[in-house]
Amino acid sequence: MAIYIGLHQFTDEGIRNIEQTVERADEFRDMAKSHNVVVKDIYWTHGDYDVITIVDGTDEAVAALYLQLRKKGHVRGSTIRAFSPAEMSSMVLGY
Repeated sequence: MAIYIGLHQFTDEGIRNIEQTVERADEFRDMAKSHNVVVKDIYWTHGDYDVITIVDGTDEAVAALYLQLRKKGHVRGSTIRAFSPAEMSSMVLGY
């Protein structure tokens, strides 16, 4: 399992239906479960991104989840892999 951070921006459709954003977050949690991905947190933000998601899952499962999310048309964005302090220590110290 790996931690991923999703950086999302609302599409025009997402903004037109902004009142449903919390309901869509609940749907995202359900979609994640169906992919065996755990949603750690969801935050609404201001600035370059409108929503930040933090999930834990396999590479393939997370990729499938975010493709399914973006297919719905409410957000676009990118996904980045995050590393814990222990993982980073292992990488830089070689063990």
